[in-house]
Amino acid sequence: MKNVNNRELGRQGERIAREYLRDRCGYEIIGSNYYASHKEIDIIALDGEYIVFIEVKCRTKRESKPSHRPGRAVGLKKRANIVEAANRFIAENCGDELFKGRSSRVDVIEITVPPIDERYNDGSGELKLSACNINHIRNAFYSDGALR
Repeated sequence: MKNVNNRELGRQGERIAREYLRDRCGYEIIGSNYYASHKEIDIIALDGEYIVFIEVKCRTKRESKPSHRPGRAVGLKKRANIVEAANRFIAENCGDELFKGRSSRVDVIEITVPPIDERYNDGSGELKLSACNINHIRNAFYSDGALR
């Protein structure tokens, strides 16, 4: 897989984010690609006393400039959509014992992948966690919706 389109890059970025959250952060992944109307949450996980709604933004190094972090693509409208979908998820699952007594928060995972020739070390075409630069922004939004 030499040329990766944006959809495939996003799919692989979400897979890398789940692996990172599970293996390096100890999160329990409970869902992926949750839809409420046309609003999506990439990953839903448990982190201690929190239900965490996670947005994943993946870019290639070529697309990323130091002043243009991938998380900057989570604009005000996207943040509002995430919050609306998270509220719908909580309302749908409020009776579930797994979620009782937990607070919620939104995290953003920024993933920057290296140039194509540095991404893969086994020829599989799958991105490797070790090849990616990951920035995990916990509790990513201020109360006014601004990205931390």
